Amino acid sequence: MPHLQLPTANLYYEVHEPLNGSAQRTPLVLLAGLASDSMSWRAMVHGLRQERKVITLDNRGCGRTEADEDITLVQMAKDCLALCDHLGVASVDLLGHSMGGFIALQIAHLAPARVNRMVLCNSSVVQYPRNLMMLKDWADDLDRDGPTARWYRTFFYWILTPEFFEDSQTVNDLVELALSYEHGPTARGFRAQVNAMAELDPRPWLPEIQTPTLVITANEDLLLPPGPDAAGLSELPRVTVKRVDGVGHSMPTEAPRRLNDLALAFLDG
Repeated sequence: MPHLQLPTANLYYEVHEPLNGSAQRTPLVLLAGLASDSMSWRAMVHGLRQERKVITLDNRGCGRTEADEDITLVQMAKDCLALCDHLGVASVDLLGHSMGGFIALQIAHLAPARVNRMVLCNSSVVQYPRNLMMLKDWADDLDRDGPTARWYRTFFYWILTPEFFEDSQTVNDLVELALSYEHGPTARGFRAQVNAMAELDPRPWLPEIQTPTLVITANEDLLLPPGPDAAGLSELPRVTVKRVDGVGHSMPTEAPRRLNDLALAFLDG
């Protein structure tokens, strides 16, 4: 399995080469959300890599990446840039989900010349106090009991739509899949990512980001409700906002094809 050794992390990553001949389009980096790693994109990678290279990585604090305990979003952004250097990729498109959107904003702020376009899905400009309190409680539960079936169900209540729970077998299958995954969340990593998100506030420098950006919001997102200003992201200077109905916070899980279609229409435009 490919890893990139950095001074304070051993970064796991995957490179998915384009399926239809040589890569003619800008490589696409996928940035996952809280407690999610490269596997969270499994329903989307095939569609995204038809005509472009797709790069995924496990952020510090989750998956197969090993890192120091104290982590920041700036570190995670620099990890992505270091990986691009390692792979010889000069510029990229970014698709960030939730916390991955926070990381994408940091990358566009740190290295604007290296980001061609970006898509921010189920994301925001800040993490809300209610969420931070709840996520820290979840970290405490992880610390005490580990990732139990009840812990995962409670997590899913917030990120999936009510309709998803109408089929109890589907819910049970998802819980069992999460429990059986050998690289699932740890209390230490989960808490470190939550603490990193607590420091996010790009509003002072948001107007400086000139990267063309598609913001995709979901009308049933309980964690980061879009509101009339797309959770603050409509303040980006070169932004397009698309609202998706009937989807909650976990669009890559519940509506991967719709997300693929929206992202590629924007990135390929």
